[in-house]
Amino acid sequence: MDPEPISFRYMLVCLANALINLAIISPLVVCYWRGTWEIMDVFVYPADFVLTSWVSVAIGNAIIFLFSIFQGGITNINKLKNPFAHFVLSRLYVYLLGFGCVSQWRGIWFLQDHYTGKTWQSATGTAIIGVTTLCCFRCLSGIVASPLVLLRDNDRKNIFTLTRRFSSDVVPGIKFPMDVALTVIFINNLVVFFWRGIWTLLDLYLVPDSVIVSGAYSFIISFSLAIPVLLSQHGVQRLSQYLHKRMFLLQILLEAVFLVVAGTLSVCHWRGAWLLQNGFLFPENKVLSVWVSHIVGSAGLIILFSSRSYLTSGCFMDTIIHKMEGPIFDIRFLKWKEDQLDTNGDSYDVVETKVDLPASDVNSPSSECDVIPQFECDTRL
Repeated sequence: MDPEPISFRYMLVCLANALINLAIISPLVVCYWRGTWEIMDVFVYPADFVLTSWVSVAIGNAIIFLFSIFQGGITNINKLKNPFAHFVLSRLYVYLLGFGCVSQWRGIWFLQDHYTGKTWQSATGTAIIGVTTLCCFRCLSGIVASPLVLLRDNDRKNIFTLTRRFSSDVVPGIKFPMDVALTVIFINNLVVFFWRGIWTLLDLYLVPDSVIVSGAYSFIISFSLAIPVLLSQHGVQRLSQYLHKRMFLLQILLEAVFLVVAGTLSVCHWRGAWLLQNGFLFPENKVLSVWVSHIVGSAGLIILFSSRSYLTSGCFMDTIIHKMEGPIFDIRFLKWKEDQLDTNGDSYDVVETKVDLPASDVNSPSSECDVIPQFECDTRL
């Protein structure tokens, strides 16, 4: 049976989704990260680089670890019948977890700068260590972030779920906390290795004398990579399906190369937005600049029901790429209503979007093989 032709309006919606993520969601995510990161630069032991780094590591890892361990109890927030109470508590949870993610990254990043130096050898070495180790654990998908990741806030089923490498059950015993520790302290920190390596190389060689020009070039690189990455993801997915039972090692290599390119796109996009804020957003008043950045990022993403997009916790698995029915990077802020066309013609609406890469947290033996479903937008709080 021949596939149905793709309509012009459908193509416009796909283009709109890409532009929304590249031009609105992702810059807001970077606003939150830059503001939170540099607020800590200003107020958390600014005169002692080593101390502020270790404090940041301790705070970040503690927050993510505790939220992961107690996620079973935290999920009870979903039982609240008051929509306003649920809205406030769920957004507070995301905000605090986001602070933990930023703190963890800041500490690991600074410690690498302190103990290995900001050199091309250090940057290349940490990037290679991060990529190869994550590839061995089949968790390389974790290096991909906004604008290729869109997590909506109105997904009550998963808003309080923090995935783990081995998807152990949230039950008493030693297996669950060990799985959490492996994910939080080891795998999540290896993602920072890759990002710090690529970012530092760009700092060293991409117009290092001009923050604004370097940031602009980073943006150009990210937009240039976005088109081939988004267009080729379906082909990569089908080729991965073909290679899965024929040439498994080649399948892993294919997925790894594709994810490294996608991760580099994310790094370039974030770096561009970050440096342009440094250059244009109240450059003479850093305290005002970082607070404005933090507030705009936080409030903007809450208004757009997309604040979960700034989270980097959990474990993103590569092992389901060949099993997925939808796109690898599901960034649909607007969804084409293919099954609900009426006599008035085609239409679309805002959609609850889930990334297809995280490991499933359903407590069943077959959970890892399940395809993550798509949810229609619930406009209620």
